[in-house]
Parts: sequence; structure tokens; C-alpha cells
Amino acid sequence: MKHKKIVFSISLIILLSSYLNSAPVVVGYWHNWNNASAPAIKLADVPSYYNVVCIAFVESTSPSDMAMKFSVDPQIESEQQFIADIKTLQTRGTKVLISMGGQNGTVILSSETEKQKFITSMDAIIKKYGFNGIDIDLENGDIQLGAQDTDFKNPVSPRLVNLIDAIKTLRNNNGGSNFWITAAPEVAYVQGGISAFAGIWGAYLPVLYALRDVLTYVHVQYYNCGGNLAPDGNTYNQGTADFIVAMTDMLLAGFNLGGSSTNVFPPFREDQVAFGLPAVPSAAGGGYTPVAEVKKALDYLTKGISYGGKYKIRKASGYPGLRGIMTWSINWDKTNNYEFGKTFSAYFNIATNINFNSKKYSGTDFPTTYAISTINNIDISNIDIYDFKGRNLQANIFLKNNKKLCSGIFLIKNNSINKIQDNPVFKIKTIY
Repeated sequence: MKHKKIVFSISLIILLSSYLNSAPVVVGYWHNWNNASAPAIKLADVPSYYNVVCIAFVESTSPSDMAMKFSVDPQIESEQQFIADIKTLQTRGTKVLISMGGQNGTVILSSETEKQKFITSMDAIIKKYGFNGIDIDLENGDIQLGAQDTDFKNPVSPRLVNLIDAIKTLRNNNGGSNFWITAAPEVAYVQGGISAFAGIWGAYLPVLYALRDVLTYVHVQYYNCGGNLAPDGNTYNQGTADFIVAMTDMLLAGFNLGGSSTNVFPPFREDQVAFGLPAVPSAAGGGYTPVAEVKKALDYLTKGISYGGKYKIRKASGYPGLRGIMTWSINWDKTNNYEFGKTFSAYFNIATNINFNSKKYSGTDFPTTYAISTINNIDISNIDIYDFKGRNLQANIFLKNNKKLCSGIFLIKNNSINKIQDNPVFKIKTIY
């Protein structure tokens, strides 16, 4: 029996780890500078609506020197406090990634020397701050197809080949499968490849294809892009549900490149696809979409519930594993009382509260007796609850109304359907 318990615990931990690496995400960018229109926020004050925070941005020393540099405006908080805040967010279950590039950053790895500078400096930054992964947000033509780059499966240009190799090396140096790789390209660099596969049009596709086995997800920026051609032959404009649906369906069902019927970019897994939108109209030059429109698009994409739009998804039942949503930015969202974060953390069931008894607990230890009143309307008498170590906590649970919460991340098994919940992980915020 003891041997079976050990095997079960290991299996459960593997299952939980696998789930956490594909669980829904609500991603927000955090500015490492002060913006008068979107004031600075201390990192520890980022609300739990976001379970992934991308720190914007790490940049090269100069356009000709790919040694990377990163710092936080000391008027926001000290470096020591920033490092402590990263750990605070990670303790509550939030992934903290470092995003490279942005609107003003330049990262062009045109030679072996520049690639090695990039790897060495990024490795040092990742380890110093304890980031959980890297987000690729290169713009301004940093990723670009050369004349010889006609096959997305076999890129030739040094800036593409070196970037792919550098990202894989950083992943291997920093935990392998536990180190997240995400990408936030503009539409032209991805879905734009349907119109032409040259220059910046479709330029991210060789990188994304080469990283497909290690890519956590891609969250294309559905803003500042005007419109784009879709597989049905129509052009859809940013700021609409149809645009969100059409651009996302392209990634989930694949699409032809440059009008060719034979050069077809294959679909990503559902858990590898999210999309990004501005939190408020002033956060971007265009592309803001009211949350009601976004929810219509999500209902169609994930559940197949049509809102009567023009674009029809190619999988009529929908894509229930769609990874989630991203916003530029947390700072901007705060100016609107976090409407974006609140709306979509609820939509994707990111945070679930469980009521515990009033005893205080410290460190990572959990109580031997749990008093729980609700778990997202699930019948408490018909579930099992496990912790990270695979321990079944159900025997120590009893019902009781109260207002106290214990910190942690747990896994729910719904015995009425004899399987792990579709969204089993719930996070608990401590209130004393």
C-alpha cells in the first residue's frame, strides 16, 4: 500500500505540473518606468487578476551591442524590493517573465559574437532576478525575412537562426520545461503572412515554428494594426469581435502563406494560443475592443456559441483549450479600476476563493483541519482536494462559514464525474 501511495503522489505531482503549464492565463505587462498617463505600480501591488506578469522591458546596450541591460526606475522601487516582489508574486502562483524589445528596444543577433553576448547577459539577468521565463516582443523590423527566407521551416537569415538558437539555449540554461517561452508579435509578423511572406510579413513564423516544441504560448497583439486578410477572403478590422475570431482561428486551424495553396503554416495547439488587447482606448493607437465584444468573441472561439458575425471558425464546436488573453498593460488597466483584469480573470476562472477557518498559518505549512464554505459552486461533499505533494486533504475538510483564507495552490478532483476538474487549480489569498 505504501508503494502505491508513493506512485500515486508522484503521478499527481506530474499531473499538476502538466496542468499548470497549460492552465488558462490572463497576462499583463508591467512598466519598469513611470508614465504620467499610466502611473507606476509597485510590483507586489499587481492584483491577482493576472497570473502571468511580463516585465517591460529588457533592451540591448545599443543598436550595435547586443549585451542586454535591465533596471527598474528607483522612483518606483529599489532593486532589492523589486527582487523581493518577484518572489511575492511567485509565491501566490504568478509567473513573472522578462519581456525583451518593445516599441523602442532593438535585438538583432546578426553574428555569433552578438548571439553569445545576448545569451550571456540575458542568462545573468534571468538568474539575478529569478524570472520564470522570457517573452519575445521584438518590433521595428528586428525580426525580418531575407530574400533567401522562402521556407518557414528552414530559415537562413542569421538574425532568425541566431535568435532561435539563443532562446533554446536560455531555456536549457534555466530549468528547461519549467522555463516559459512566450511571444507577443504584432499581427503583420504572424497573420500578415497570409498576404505576403517577405520582409516583416510573416517574419515571426520561422521563429515560432522552430520553437513550436518549447513555446508556451503566442499572444499576438491585436492592436495598432488596422485590418488583416483572413482565410475566408475577407479583411477584418481591429477593435471588433470578428477580427479577434478570424485572427485567432488562423492560429488554431492554420493558414496559407502569401496566397500559396501549398505553403501552409500549421496550427498551434490550443494551449499555445492567446491574444492581446489594450486595457483602455488610450493604451494604444487603435484596437481597443469593449469587453462585451471580447466576451462574444471568446464564447464563439471556446464554446462555438455564435454571435452572428461574418467570420466562421473552422472548428464549429470551438477551441475550449484556448490559452487565454493578454493586455497592454496592467498600469493602464489600473486607470480603469482593473476592468480588463477583473473581467477576464473571472471569464477564465483564474482566481477562486475558498473560505478557511480563522487560525493563522505561516510559511508553506498548511493546517491539518480545513473549514471550507464554497468552491465555485461545486458540491463540497463530492470532491477531493490535493496539495502539491499529492496529499489528499479531503479527510480533514469540514463545512463552516467564515471569512478567513489560507494561502496556497491546490488541485480539485470532482468525484461525481471521476476526473480532475477542467480548471482544477484554485489559488487562495491569505486574509488575517
